[in-house]
Amino acid sequence: MERKFYILENLREADPKTGKALYDTFKDKADFVYLPFDSRQKLFDILDHIKLDVSATNKKPFVHFDCHGNANGIGVINTDKSEELVEWREISNAFRQIYRNSTKHSVLCMSSCKGFNAVKLVAEKDTCPYDYVSGSFESISFKDSFEGYKSFYELVLGGHELVKAGIQVHKTFDKLKFVCLSASQLFEIAEKGYLNTKRTPEEIAIEKEKTIQNAKNAVGTLPPEMTAFIDYKYSEAGIAEYLQEWRKIFFS
Repeated sequence: MERKFYILENLREADPKTGKALYDTFKDKADFVYLPFDSRQKLFDILDHIKLDVSATNKKPFVHFDCHGNANGIGVINTDKSEELVEWREISNAFRQIYRNSTKHSVLCMSSCKGFNAVKLVAEKDTCPYDYVSGSFESISFKDSFEGYKSFYELVLGGHELVKAGIQVHKTFDKLKFVCLSASQLFEIAEKGYLNTKRTPEEIAIEKEKTIQNAKNAVGTLPPEMTAFIDYKYSEAGIAEYLQEWRKIFFS
């Protein structure tokens, strides 16, 4: 399948324009386009354009973000130099629209100064719009980011499988802590995060009690079948069933 690389960039005036540098490096070697943005609205306009372009060209989208950000999302620097956060949830929703419109999963490439949070890229019980996600979980320099992604794209264009290309970049640039995760690996991380945060014994007890109280407030005494359902929902078997349903939706 043919590929198209979309380089999205939003940086401060004094920052090295590493996204533009990547575009200049590869524009004569593959189908690369450079798409700077200077507002939240422009970002989503660009993602909407990508949605249409992917459908029209039928190419595999590699969408590269060169921007500031943190574990919660990316920071958009506006023309008036004000800054605002675009959360990962909003970004994933836009990519979900690209997938639903074109049936093409995106390869998301994050070059963000504070890294990215893979768990927050995965919506609970919703379709995953990504085939792969690459980037660093660490704070990174502009130079490391440029060199790492230059190497990654060279390997990909040279025919390397994406996860293996990510491993090679990780070995070459150890400070970068670069990874490329497949959708299956993303789900494993999200599943582990869910179990470690929302399904600890303490969290189960709190949520179960809240569910029971809400139900009693609504109907009074709970009928036996409702009590049995709540018990099952928070049991080991019920949690396993929930995760299986989530997995099915995730890969749909």
